[in-house]
Amino acid sequence: MNHRLCTAAALGLALVPPAIAQAPSDATPRLVVLVSVDPLTATGLRRAWPHLGPGGLRRLAREGVQFPRCLYSHAATETGPGHAVLSTGAPARIHGIVRNEWVDEKGRRIYCARPEPKGPLGPELLRAPTLGDAMKAQFGARSQVVSISWKDRAALLMG
Repeated sequence: MNHRLCTAAALGLALVPPAIAQAPSDATPRLVVLVSVDPLTATGLRRAWPHLGPGGLRRLAREGVQFPRCLYSHAATETGPGHAVLSTGAPARIHGIVRNEWVDEKGRRIYCARPEPKGPLGPELLRAPTLGDAMKAQFGARSQVVSISWKDRAALLMG
């Protein structure tokens, strides 16, 4: 079984300080961080453990929550669908990102972060609101959403 998404989600949850994670529901968080390490598996984390320093990834894994035996509700465990699940909390059938790339009804190849075959990159194919969208809706201009990745699809679909 592939555990990449579960480990990445758990490490993202690890960044929420315990005081915030256990705060009353009416408390406003000052910082929310979602981190995805693609393709970090539970096995890979165990193998890397002796080589990790006291902070960083070791701290996230030690102080956070892990779900090493969770299951996917979608077939494609690729970057696009996985990151869309993490950012929206919705399954692929709802958020619309079913693969990194697919063929549409007209036979055109569609990239998950490019709505038109030769158009600009963007998250327009994502049909569900992300955590960032929800924060902006709730807190308005005070919310800042930053998404950084080596892969364009990861940055666009996580933000």
